[in-house]
Amino acid sequence: MSCSEQQIQWIEERDKEGNLCISEAILEDYWSHCPWLQDSTIELEGEARCPWCCYFALNGSKAGLGKHQKDCERKPRQSRGESKTVQAVRVERRKEQAAEREHIVLHGEQIRNEYSACSLGSDFTADGDPRYAMNCRANKARGRFNDLYRIWKDDRLPQSLKIKLYRAGVCSMLCHGYQSWLLDLKNKAFLRNWNAKCLAAITGRSVYDETREPTFNLIDHLRARRIRWVGHVLRMDSDRPAKQAIMTMQPPYTPGSVLDDAPPHTSLEELCELAQNKEDWRTIATDISPELDLEPEPLAPARSTKVAAGPGSHWGFNISRLPLMLE
Repeated sequence: MSCSEQQIQWIEERDKEGNLCISEAILEDYWSHCPWLQDSTIELEGEARCPWCCYFALNGSKAGLGKHQKDCERKPRQSRGESKTVQAVRVERRKEQAAEREHIVLHGEQIRNEYSACSLGSDFTADGDPRYAMNCRANKARGRFNDLYRIWKDDRLPQSLKIKLYRAGVCSMLCHGYQSWLLDLKNKAFLRNWNAKCLAAITGRSVYDETREPTFNLIDHLRARRIRWVGHVLRMDSDRPAKQAIMTMQPPYTPGSVLDDAPPHTSLEELCELAQNKEDWRTIATDISPELDLEPEPLAPARSTKVAAGPGSHWGFNISRLPLMLE
């Protein structure tokens, strides 16, 4: 709105020399002595601002503000006392929608609709959100990281050993079910930031440095392990469910999918033939992450082998051998 005579008079009284310095004290004085200001909306000429979220339209175009303002009015509003975020409100709305859908009846009993569920340690949602499983694993892995915080801050342990413990104890919990994750740009940024915050607590570097040049590149490590797993699946028999699921995929593949790092091919049958050469396929994985070449291939334990009783024996090895295994 345009300046009234009272506003002009107030400014002239405090700016007699023409060089008024706007400070916090002046603004508080201005607010307390101007009742017309407290009951009005401050706008500039040509300004187009949304009254709900203070969004400014480009070039003061009120025509461009119209659609935004209508959409903004439909959004659910929260009071300042509520602790739920906008994302949590959307999840609650999706849960209500899932509960209102038609129920499945099995043997005369109605099965309750659930928005999310967990099967074999992998979480999933009714709407197929690929980010949900990643967030669940990240929260669990962060809890494990916090439990081991005294180890990360112990100056007696070398940093190389801490990184190996971080990969074995924390990243292994994070990466459960990573084969089904969609590693697109958004999810990569989430994992990169999560990894950088953990590494910064271990190495003492800044989060920015660990993001640009990480001590342990989690993204490349996941990509290399996933493409190596794809090679194992493509060499399986055709009746295996994992191979049947991959053979249903059709090019062009979704960015970040499980075949995103596969070698150039024209058909999945040709890709299966390329996977038969284990050495060349392993080279593809090590080119992505050279650290993967240091990891041995997983071997099935001998059935006749019995682990001696001792601390940690229920994990398949004696925990006293852990320092030797991490060398």
